[in-house]
Amino acid sequence: MRTRFVCAALSLIAVTCSLAPAPAAGQALASQVMGLYPERTGEVIFVDLKALRSSRHYAQIKTQALPPQFRSIEQWINALGMDFEQQVQQLSWAFVPAAEGGAVELVGVAEGNFGAAQVEQNARKLKLGVSRPGGALMVNIGRMDQGGEFVFAFLDSSTAVFGWRGLAEEIVTRRTQGGQSLLNNSVLQDVMRELNGRAPMWVALDKKFTGLALKQLLPGASQVPGFDNVAAGMQSAWLRFELRDGLRGLASLRCKDSSDALLFSSAAQAAIAYQALTLNSQNPDLSRALQQMRVDRRNESLNIEWNLPEPELVALLQKNSFTLNF
Repeated sequence: MRTRFVCAALSLIAVTCSLAPAPAAGQALASQVMGLYPERTGEVIFVDLKALRSSRHYAQIKTQALPPQFRSIEQWINALGMDFEQQVQQLSWAFVPAAEGGAVELVGVAEGNFGAAQVEQNARKLKLGVSRPGGALMVNIGRMDQGGEFVFAFLDSSTAVFGWRGLAEEIVTRRTQGGQSLLNNSVLQDVMRELNGRAPMWVALDKKFTGLALKQLLPGASQVPGFDNVAAGMQSAWLRFELRDGLRGLASLRCKDSSDALLFSSAAQAAIAYQALTLNSQNPDLSRALQQMRVDRRNESLNIEWNLPEPELVALLQKNSFTLNF
């Protein structure tokens, strides 16, 4: 399995939220789950699966939009004797900066209903490594491309952790002994206050991951003069999506000051226009969707908003316009 700066998951969330007939507000990421994640977390993604599953497009969305590593997680959950669709109700995951020169690390939490005894029995049948650090059942799934072990750890009957072994073991220790966590990350806590409980899916990013997200979502942006310099001044960002007869998406980026926000507003509009022009011949529907984005500056913040009716979104989905490759 591969881990990268998966800020392209923002696109995944845009697709999945857009087609689920759920209310605008969503379930919240509980403080006890936030307390499991490392303080040094740079990006948090939350998905209310219960809302997503109510969509008639769910199977198609999973095929197109769910990244390969998360399809693999679903397959392993099922192989361990659990039913992903029935037992997992909420997912959250975080990307954690690694040491200099290392890969970004992933760790996530699945909330639902789990039976550790049956999982252990099935894991042993599959000849998977089983251990119990801090009393939590931990199953070694295998090694990723970077060499790190990928594990599942079952903390209790309603909480399972997945990700790199080192981070999973940190979570087990933090849960039993306490310590600094995402709850102590003031930057992301400020961002998440704007999101949590207000939408079925959302993304919160710190300064570093905001810059990476901009490069991935607007790959042509570097062609716009001054874009890279302004983007470097970004402090944080969040995205959330509401379901109002289609998709209403809102992204908010906090700049260093109002002057930077003014510069970035112009650069962002130019970057979106450039991306739309680039896609016009190969995917005119997606190009038109980009052209409907509205950029609005408010003091040191920049908001990017788009409203798309469901027919347009369905047309994009039918053309595999949201297939992700990362």
